[in-house]
Amino acid sequence: MSPLRRLDLYVLKEVLPFFGLGLSLYTFALFTTRLFDLMDLLIYKGAALGVVINLLSYMLPEILSLAIPMSLLLGVLLGMNRLSMDSEYLALRSLGISLGRLLRPVLILAALLFCCNIYLTFSVVPRANYSFTTKYLEIAFVSTEKEMAPRTFHTTLPSLTLYFQDRTEDQKWNRLFLYDTAEAKKNRLLLAERADYYLNKEEKQAYLRLYNGMLHLYDLDDPSRYSTYQFSYLIQPLPTDLIFPQAVMQKRRSQQGMDELTRNLTNKAYRQNRRALLCEWNRRLSLPFANFVFALLGLGLGLAVRKGGFSLSLVVVIVYYTLFSWGENFALDGYLSPWFGLWASNVLFFAIGLTIIIRGHKISGSGRGEGLKRGEKKERSSFQEPRKVLKLRFPEVRFRFPNILDRYLIRLFLKVFLLVFLSLLTIFLIVTFFELIDDILENQKPVSLLLKYLWYYFPQIFFYILPVSGLTTTLVTLGFLSKSNEVTALKALGMNLHRFTFTLLLLGVLISGVSFGLQERVLPQSNIKATELRNRILDNRPPSHFPLQHWLSGQEDLFYRFTFFDEEKSLFKDLQLFFLSPAGNSLKRRIQAKEAVYKEGTILLKDGWEVLFDEGSFRLFRSFKTLSLSVSETQGFFSTAPPDPESMNLFQLRSYISFLEKNRLQSRTYKVEAAFKVAFPLVNFIMILFGIPFALKVGRSGTLGGIGFSILLSLVYWLMVGAFRSLGNAGVLSPFIAAMGANILFLSLALFLFSRVKR
Repeated sequence: MSPLRRLDLYVLKEVLPFFGLGLSLYTFALFTTRLFDLMDLLIYKGAALGVVINLLSYMLPEILSLAIPMSLLLGVLLGMNRLSMDSEYLALRSLGISLGRLLRPVLILAALLFCCNIYLTFSVVPRANYSFTTKYLEIAFVSTEKEMAPRTFHTTLPSLTLYFQDRTEDQKWNRLFLYDTAEAKKNRLLLAERADYYLNKEEKQAYLRLYNGMLHLYDLDDPSRYSTYQFSYLIQPLPTDLIFPQAVMQKRRSQQGMDELTRNLTNKAYRQNRRALLCEWNRRLSLPFANFVFALLGLGLGLAVRKGGFSLSLVVVIVYYTLFSWGENFALDGYLSPWFGLWASNVLFFAIGLTIIIRGHKISGSGRGEGLKRGEKKERSSFQEPRKVLKLRFPEVRFRFPNILDRYLIRLFLKVFLLVFLSLLTIFLIVTFFELIDDILENQKPVSLLLKYLWYYFPQIFFYILPVSGLTTTLVTLGFLSKSNEVTALKALGMNLHRFTFTLLLLGVLISGVSFGLQERVLPQSNIKATELRNRILDNRPPSHFPLQHWLSGQEDLFYRFTFFDEEKSLFKDLQLFFLSPAGNSLKRRIQAKEAVYKEGTILLKDGWEVLFDEGSFRLFRSFKTLSLSVSETQGFFSTAPPDPESMNLFQLRSYISFLEKNRLQSRTYKVEAAFKVAFPLVNFIMILFGIPFALKVGRSGTLGGIGFSILLSLVYWLMVGAFRSLGNAGVLSPFIAAMGANILFLSLALFLFSRVKR
């Protein structure tokens, strides 16, 4: 093998490990944002494991198309930075090897990745995006028996409201209540002593089997025509077109293949969208070309800078994609041509990279001579006769903690932690930015709205990345100490390694405390604002086919249904009350009014009617102008917007759970979330405890091994948390086990590994 070819392989050997590191970091960050949704599909919606794996595979092409150029920049920049810091580049220059010669293997790698990206963006990503959307919607709309929770009003299907009290030993439903508004002129109410749910996804069949109940029918135009029917067995079909959607929808431009995109450009029916299609066409070509831009820029910057290569790569990525997004936005709005808007960032950064490369031959070892002169001056000055200084000696006070070693370890840990934390924080912000930028452009929202959302979402990202930052820092810190033989020196001096790592465990407790404080003090308010801004970005509104209705289960077997409740005026609109029999399979009384006012335990109903029943059968119908009714519920019971657990701290959440239990409402999900608020901050300590024995054992493998292991371990932890959480929401596990299950497993394994560390 010739020396020049050997040089190519050597350069690639330096670049590829850092490229792999960047690819794993960016891919992990992109996957994490949707991990919980997929775990809910697996456990809570009853989707098969193979289906969830397919969804992951559909996500991978788009993730890779974004991660590959960013990872190439990181790999080239850090690889060349390593050559520069170890003076290998200076040695190569002294042998007559030019900067352009080093560029050849980097451009070859960029060309290979460009071809890979072209294949992804032209062919694989559009198909994968469309498959992911259709499959996800299909699973998300399918309601399974496992998903149905007792004492909860289920309104998944537009025309049906379903409620049951509990499950029997043979998993049938007790005391079923089914309200049907499918017909425009008639309403149906079904009550049954027992019921079960039949769903066949293969044959697309779905229906309810009801036992021992009553059927209520009445005409909306003439409620006096009210009738009841008793049954011992009844089959209630469910709308399969709604349960099993055909997922036929118009493809977004990001879901159209290149042949379809090109064909639509010449189609007169798409004339109004021609600019958007041209932007998409240029986008798919300009993003892969970023591999050449980042390769050129990474080579020049990597050899020019001495420190901060990782942070510099993140800054370049942020600036590049921000300019790219703004160019696309201006192109879609008509201020720039599609070609210029989508290629301007490439042209600008290519010119910057080319300028650095051209001027690179001037960057030589001239600084080395200056460094030698400075070194000689320092050496001569060291031989000067020392001055006599008066020293005052005081009694030295010794503290067992923190000693010199503790302070040294704390300083090193905090330096690494700050670097790792800021790097991960920047990656997650980049991922979130590009996840929402398409929605910003399509919904014609200002980019400033997205930046404002990122500001309020920042504390939540901060909260999520603390555990992986602590684990990575532990592995890197101890890996550095092992690689520099400082751990060996401590063992030789008789230092107990358990005492040595005690400082790291205290830091883990401190980080857990910070995490808990952030969760209790900052996140509730910031999450409320972030959710509001995200809904504005996505234009989230209630679907038009869902009737506006609120259902509540009160005391004494009383159900409430209303379309609106004004808390300031204590005013109801379209209020209905259902008084159930003790067996739950019939009604004692039914009231409906156009308007009602609540005041101190009394509801005053206006312009309505009521029906009285005798053992479930129709007995009397009468209308009224006003009717006064005493109820046990307080005004706060009728609040129609259930709070988001992420918008409450632990004390508020527990108070809300007590309120739900007092009013016999479903509280299991909130109990899981309350237990999770205690469990998640503890993982910061557990991760550091887990990382200590692993780092002491394989610390010499270097930083890359530690970072790679921390990413893998964090991914496993998130998968386990998602699985346990979903099992808890489904009622399979208790709230405590659902929240603490992953922590218990990791803590047990960490203690076992820690006990085997040689002192």
